[in-house]
Amino acid sequence: LPHCLDPTTLETIGEENLGGTLNLGVLGAHFRYDPHLDRLVTLSAKAGVNRLPSLAINEYGRKWEVKSLQTYHIPGLNYAHDLLLSKHFYIVQITPFVNISTADVYKFFLGLSSPGDAMRYYDHLPCRLVIIARTTSVAENILGGRQWIEADIPDPCHIFHFGNVQELVENGKIVGLDLTAVGLGKKFTMEFENKAWLSNASKAPGILQSFKVYFGDAKDAVKDKALQAKPSCEQVVLHEASVEFPVVHPYRHGLDTRYTYMMASSDLKRPHYFTAVLKHDLQGERTKFWQSTGITGEPCFIPRGGYSVPGKEDLREEDDGYVVVQVYHPVQQTTDFVVLDAQTMEVLATIALKHHVPFGFHGTFTPEVFLQMNEPPSLVQAKL
Repeated sequence: LPHCLDPTTLETIGEENLGGTLNLGVLGAHFRYDPHLDRLVTLSAKAGVNRLPSLAINEYGRKWEVKSLQTYHIPGLNYAHDLLLSKHFYIVQITPFVNISTADVYKFFLGLSSPGDAMRYYDHLPCRLVIIARTTSVAENILGGRQWIEADIPDPCHIFHFGNVQELVENGKIVGLDLTAVGLGKKFTMEFENKAWLSNASKAPGILQSFKVYFGDAKDAVKDKALQAKPSCEQVVLHEASVEFPVVHPYRHGLDTRYTYMMASSDLKRPHYFTAVLKHDLQGERTKFWQSTGITGEPCFIPRGGYSVPGKEDLREEDDGYVVVQVYHPVQQTTDFVVLDAQTMEVLATIALKHHVPFGFHGTFTPEVFLQMNEPPSLVQAKL
């Protein structure tokens, strides 16, 4: 289960089950925000050994009231770290890099091995995108009565992190999805390479790719060329740089977006040293690197306008905001937090610490200030 922190003191309060709604007893690291319905969407996954795996997707309102709790048992879906959200669908991946067996589980519990040690390409396993209808109405009217459909990925890869997704509409009908993700190739393992990165990025760098999925409908395949007899997937490399941790505008999940920000290596000969931030533009006009003087972590995009207003269109430019990134200097063993202009990728400010801070994996910005400024921080008591 996740743990709850007091936002004022950062004190660890204890395990949090979100009002008893985490029925699988776990919670994934990633969530998505639905700007149409003003909902937070989470995922939880449990692998299946002698049973089908379980995937739970929950939707919550702004006061953590439950809007939807759905559990799926999809054969082969033994791993789910991230998901995508569109107006009508959830998207996850069936990865060919996770092979669950009883023997592996015993090794994990006995401490003889770890899940990371077993993560490698298994050529007998499928590599697919799973598109799940959010409602029964969507299943009936768009997916032909199917609760989910699966599309084979042409060049097998492992996806830790997705970028964003848009629904494809032709003649007023939703016929597919266009999504982005960082794909790791067949040589990917969780080798701690050169004590610098948690995978073998020099052999299998993460590459930003697009996946265009057409749902397919046998009864319409003849009269509508956009539809195939079964779901199909077109896979295209968007940029050659080694990247990870893609982030997009936090209030435009599932909407048409151009920009993705990622930590990156600008040196193709050293793809496992992430020293830059890549801003990728799907239209190609504003793709650019920002090169740091150290090692970069995951960037965080902050909209200039702060929170979105549910139900109101955001008229600001999509990249009107800031990118904050953690930069580690290994020689000095110090950390900087650098603030970039998200449009130009130029440095606006540098917060130079006198010590180093361990890299975090994922961050989310809030414009709220929790600290009571009239009291010393050390004397502020937990509110929860």
